[in-house]
Amino acid sequence: MTQQSPASPQDFEDVARSLIEARNKTLGLYQQVMSYHPFSNEPVLREVLEDLCEQVVDYSGKIHFNLLNVIQKDEQLSQKLDAIVSQISPYLVENTQQILDFQDAYNSDVKELDLPSLAERLNQLGEVIADRVQLEDKLLDAILTHK
Repeated sequence: MTQQSPASPQDFEDVARSLIEARNKTLGLYQQVMSYHPFSNEPVLREVLEDLCEQVVDYSGKIHFNLLNVIQKDEQLSQKLDAIVSQISPYLVENTQQILDFQDAYNSDVKELDLPSLAERLNQLGEVIADRVQLEDKLLDAILTHK
């Protein structure tokens, strides 16, 4: 059994930068999709919506597969952040499920877009992303405080 090396400050910086870049890209695509309101069945809308679906799923995975893994590599930090990670994890799981539900409804496999509900679903997605940003920032602040 090989022992993992502890996470370096550079690891945290790289992961935080990647998370924030994914967040910004997601928000940019979200804004781009919203710019097509009122929505019609245009190919360009479908293309941007597909890009948003892919990006928002990629973005949602950054905290699960990158940030939390880096925290776990640092045993001392992991112990210090155990309470905050335990507190926000259920919300992240629920939040991620809402993102996946949106992606399932509007990804490239969907033949007909549900245009009548798209504005409402996008508003809900915007709220989900805003909630996620708050959770991520809470975790990033805790890392900076304890690192």
